[in-house]
Amino acid sequence: MDFDSALKMIREAAEFDSEWYLRKYQDVQMLGLDPAYHFLRYGRLLGRSPGPGFDTKFYLDTYQRPAGTDASPLIEYLCAEDKDSRATTADRLQEQMQALHHSSLAAWKEAGSADERNPIISYCVPVMGRLEDLRGTLEFNLIENSRFADDVEFLVIEFGEQGDVREWIEEKFPDELQRGYLRVVTDKESLDTWHFGKAKNAFRRYLRGLVYSSLDGDNFVTAGETEQLLKIFQEFPHGFVFHHFTGEWGDGTSGRVSMLTSVYRSVGYDPLLLPRQFDEMDLILGALRRFPAMPFIGVNSDRNVFTQSAFAQSFFQEEKLANRKLFVGNCDRKAPLNPRGASYTEETPYLRDMNNFNANSSAFRHGISPKRKQKYLDRISRHKHLLAESLPKEVCLSTFFRTSDIRPMPAVDRSDICLFACVHDEGHFLPKLVEHYRKIGVARFFFVDDGSQVAVSDLALGKDVYSFRPKVGTFRTSKTLWLEALMKAFVPEDGWVVTVDADEFIQLPEPFADLREVTVDLDRQGLDFAPALLLDLVPSELDSASMENVLGEFDSFFDSFCYREGEPSEAYQKHPSVRWGFGSHSAVSWAVDTRFHAFETFDSLRKLPLFRYRSNRHLNQGFHTFHYLDGTSPPGHEIWTVEPILPIFHYKLVRLFSEASRNKMLEMSGGYHARTNQNIARIFDAKFEETVANLTRLSEDFRPKGDAATRGLFTSLRRQVG
Repeated sequence: MDFDSALKMIREAAEFDSEWYLRKYQDVQMLGLDPAYHFLRYGRLLGRSPGPGFDTKFYLDTYQRPAGTDASPLIEYLCAEDKDSRATTADRLQEQMQALHHSSLAAWKEAGSADERNPIISYCVPVMGRLEDLRGTLEFNLIENSRFADDVEFLVIEFGEQGDVREWIEEKFPDELQRGYLRVVTDKESLDTWHFGKAKNAFRRYLRGLVYSSLDGDNFVTAGETEQLLKIFQEFPHGFVFHHFTGEWGDGTSGRVSMLTSVYRSVGYDPLLLPRQFDEMDLILGALRRFPAMPFIGVNSDRNVFTQSAFAQSFFQEEKLANRKLFVGNCDRKAPLNPRGASYTEETPYLRDMNNFNANSSAFRHGISPKRKQKYLDRISRHKHLLAESLPKEVCLSTFFRTSDIRPMPAVDRSDICLFACVHDEGHFLPKLVEHYRKIGVARFFFVDDGSQVAVSDLALGKDVYSFRPKVGTFRTSKTLWLEALMKAFVPEDGWVVTVDADEFIQLPEPFADLREVTVDLDRQGLDFAPALLLDLVPSELDSASMENVLGEFDSFFDSFCYREGEPSEAYQKHPSVRWGFGSHSAVSWAVDTRFHAFETFDSLRKLPLFRYRSNRHLNQGFHTFHYLDGTSPPGHEIWTVEPILPIFHYKLVRLFSEASRNKMLEMSGGYHARTNQNIARIFDAKFEETVANLTRLSEDFRPKGDAATRGLFTSLRRQVG
């Protein structure tokens, strides 16, 4: 940044107070210099502050600066992406952390525990079916740390119904329980299968210490480690992140982290990450991102997570984290009962892929700039494809879905056509969707119910309908991974499947009577998928739109689609979305592109909804194409030269005629890619009268939806393609 630009920025900054600066540094007035000019030219060299709200010495002592920088600390602060998180005086940091402490107590303090002892450290030990680990470690830990009993508690949470951990602890350690040095809590609800993040989040309600410290059941903690942690707390009472990692993967230390309880409670482990790998690192990076004034404290300066993990180092640098890195040296340690060894992750491919997926999901969650977040999202896409291939079939369901949803079912025959869809609060579509696809040959239905208020399982859709609620992942990062996990669990290799959204109804063009006939025809041509074209349906009588009944009667009320003959405009042909999906065949899209003609948005109308399931074939988020990891080329524009092209009745615009549905679409838009998000906002954030006016302009181009199945429509389209 040049001097004049920096000077302008300082003059406009709320942190620069010219009157205060003149009073504080009287030599400036004696020299007759402009205060902002003096501060920028000389003040930074003298360590001066620009105003009462920015303490330069505090800033320099608190934050790690970019290597080689000579910029003014104030300029550096003003340009920082996370400046709103950076305290600029010691008083503000103290106020920030005190407010966090009080809000943490209000949100998480266990009822009735206010008068209990309040230690400094809570060693938090989650256990699920691993009593033998505790038998080998807990007694040692209690004896070893007995001289710190006033400052330390060991808190064990037993997950599940077994109860043997509590029974053993109560029998073995009654005195320690009586003193509160040891506590045990039974949690029967949080986990159905093991999940590191969810298990370690469960301590937020119960721990009483000022410092949270994670401790696996097979970990030992020595007196030297406790003494070291107490000293760190005394030196950094306003916050720190201490990673106990020695630099040796698999020695039991990489998963151990300590921080203020208020920070742990407010940041938390991400419960939506996959069940294991990177959970502790996500907590560390999230805490550093949110609280840049907190130092990262490691054991060894030359062997710590930022030297041993290229991903962590890259994230720290690319996100320009300002946390200082400090190192305290090693102390006496005792190896865990079950050391895994340095290469255990690399030796198990699905653990490696799970780690990479979680790492980039964490980066996506904690990243700031849209450009970097998109980079993380692109990486997530690749790693979820790798995971879909490497994850053993027998753990697909338990990894992603609640075990209560998994019920016995007859094996899927290779001749069965199965439908897979991810749905959220779309119960108004599902009964008619299931009825429609049953009639055209679908044998089984598999729905991922992504948090619907009325569960899909409560809709009584039939014995051939199976619903699964995901316990990990988000729609944005995991929609297709959920679906592929279900396919891997249930569908034989090369079995035919349908993937659609809840508002997409495939129609059969003449002369096909059901989907089986379509698959036979595709087999005859040597094809293993069918292309499809989205037809956004609209009501022909716009004045009769009813806010009350449109959702329940969508299939009869929405009775038309737009069909506009002629050459596409040059701008339409050249738009990246159209060019990617249709290439020289853009006339196919142009003819039926209701959303472009009515709202001037560009959405891909290309779909590949019917295909043979193969474990190396991966779904695109919008089902527009396939992805492969072995170099196989994805389907190109040649798909528009084959038959049949399947029309899909798309009832997306039904949501325009319900205020609640419009708001729901806007609320959910953040789960889509940026361009789709913008398109949704443009369509659904307009006034209802404007929407009607836009559609009315197209009424001359409306055709009855029954025409979509006739050969005439597609013959005309194919003539335009030709």
